Formats: sequence, C-alpha cells, structure tokens
Amino acid sequence: MYLEKTFQYVSILIKIVLCIAIAIDFMQQKYSHLFISTLTLLLLLLPTLFRRKYNVTIPLEIEILITIFIFGTLFMGEILNYYEKIPNWDIYLHTLSGFLLGLLGFVIVYSIVKNSTENNLSPFFVALFTFSFAVMIGVLWEIFEFFMDMFFGLNMQKSGLVDTMVDLIVDSIGALVVAIGSYFYIKKVKKIGFVYSIIDKLVHKKR
Repeated sequence: MYLEKTFQYVSILIKIVLCIAIAIDFMQQKYSHLFISTLTLLLLLLPTLFRRKYNVTIPLEIEILITIFIFGTLFMGEILNYYEKIPNWDIYLHTLSGFLLGLLGFVIVYSIVKNSTENNLSPFFVALFTFSFAVMIGVLWEIFEFFMDMFFGLNMQKSGLVDTMVDLIVDSIGALVVAIGSYFYIKKVKKIGFVYSIIDKLVHKKR
C-alpha cells in the first residue's frame, strides 16, 4: 500500500512537470521538444485509460517500470539529454524495454491460447513468441528513430549503426530474461524469483 501511494504521488508530479514543459516548449517554439513532451504525457496516461475504459488492471510493478521507461527515454533522455550526461543511460533503458516488451509478448500469447489448459501449452513456443515479439518491436523502434532523425533533425540514433546494434542486443537480453521466465512458468517450475512473480501476477490479473 505504501509503494502504491508513493507511486501515485510521483506519477502526479511527473505529469505536472510534463505539463509545465509543454507550456514552456510552446512559448519558446521548441516544437521538437513540444512533440516529445506531449508524446511522453500521452503515453503515461495510457495505463489509466485502459484501466477505466477497458477494465484492464496492470500490476503495480509493471506500471512503475513502464513509467520509468517512458519518462526516462523520451523526456529525460531526449530533452534533458541524459543520453549524453549519464554513461550507458541508453543501454539501461533498452534492457528495460526488452523486459517490458517480453512481458507484453507473454500476455499476448497467453491470451491467444487462454481456452487451452496450461498443461497443453508448449513452454518452448511461449518462450519463442515472447522473445520474438519483444525483438520485433525493438527493431520497429530503431526504424522509428531513423525516420525521426531523417525528417525532424533529431539525434535519436546517436552514434548511428553502433547505437542501433547495441540497442538491439540489450533489447534481446531483456527479452531473453522474460522468455526464460515464461518457459519455466509454463513448465510450472517454482521459485525462479522476480520474473516468475511478475508473470504470475500478470496471469492472475488477466484471469
């Protein structure tokens, strides 16, 4: 309960900061920053929208990770330039994104086969889909970065090819961690720690 309350207050504070940033960017005509700040705010509002409109409950741990990733990537990374100020900032965030996308991939494949009993699920297939889905989204994100740099004059790719390949490698590492966790979850192997706990919460929330 304490963690939930703290997260609510921090989330509100982040949204206030973003609203102030949007107003400042608009007045100073920094339209690229305005776009990123607005996009960050809209993405952070998505969990609340899904909760109210579709009655989808996201586990608190996942919502915290999503908030950290979105705010850290778009606002702190691009506008506050943490990519340059803090070594390996990009690597940390892309590892986290691979982890989160892996969880999303697991939820998708679990939803597709929800009418089957867990005993009939192929652990290898679930793990493969989980990993492949996360890596695919990572590739699409790198394509997005390329087009943003080409058409809007941003520098999202930083060092170009090296940045892209490092991002994809750490995306794959984060996805692999979840894929392994999903494999053992379907195999009903207990006590594999943090990943198992999050997957179990996702499954029970979905049910």
